[in-house]
Amino acid sequence: MSIETAAGEAAAQIASWFDDLFSELDALSSRISTMMIEAKGSRERFVEADLKLVKSITRGFLAKHPFVEAAGVILAPGTIDDDRGTIEWWRNDDGGADGKVIFNLAPEAGSFYDFQNLTWFDNAVRTGARAITGPHVDFGGLDQYIMTLTAALELGQDTIGMVGCDAEVRDIEAVIVPMLRRIPGDAALINADNRVVLGNSGRFLVGNRVRSEPHRGGFLPVESPSLGLSVVYAEHAS
Repeated sequence: MSIETAAGEAAAQIASWFDDLFSELDALSSRISTMMIEAKGSRERFVEADLKLVKSITRGFLAKHPFVEAAGVILAPGTIDDDRGTIEWWRNDDGGADGKVIFNLAPEAGSFYDFQNLTWFDNAVRTGARAITGPHVDFGGLDQYIMTLTAALELGQDTIGMVGCDAEVRDIEAVIVPMLRRIPGDAALINADNRVVLGNSGRFLVGNRVRSEPHRGGFLPVESPSLGLSVVYAEHAS
């Protein structure tokens, strides 16, 4: 099998894995949306109590995906509170999803988490597109090197926020790197900024940017909608 063919197979396997996980996020979004609509009933707007089942719904998602560190929902300002957004984000603790991740949403505070002005949230609400953020050090107190996967939360024709999950890079590595190792050469998964997410050798180091097509190699897109991922590959240096 040629290196290009093997890289293409790896790209397809990676796309399938991410598609499956995003399908689960879409299902999570649908369950939370249905719950919120039923809880609101005939009232004109939502109240915080309408979110009381988010924890149990998220627990089901976390139980199904033990490698996920945390998950939940982020609502845009105006959904419940006129001035602040709302975050219901739960850790996958040893005893279950019992640890709520607390974010400071007070604009006057030095530790204010201004999520609504971050690109990933703006894109989710404005375009409804799936997205992957990271790898990055988690801002929610987990102190881990993670990737965050997000999908839109819709109520009818309106996108009011997003659902998402955090996964440690080392856990994603356990899934993706074996796919990359089937490529008979050096290879890596890179993000939309051409930065290495994971690699199968020391040639492509995590976090480094691949600035040009490698000699005796190339790029192949990971065909998963809106993610901007690619596989870069090259023959081993002689």
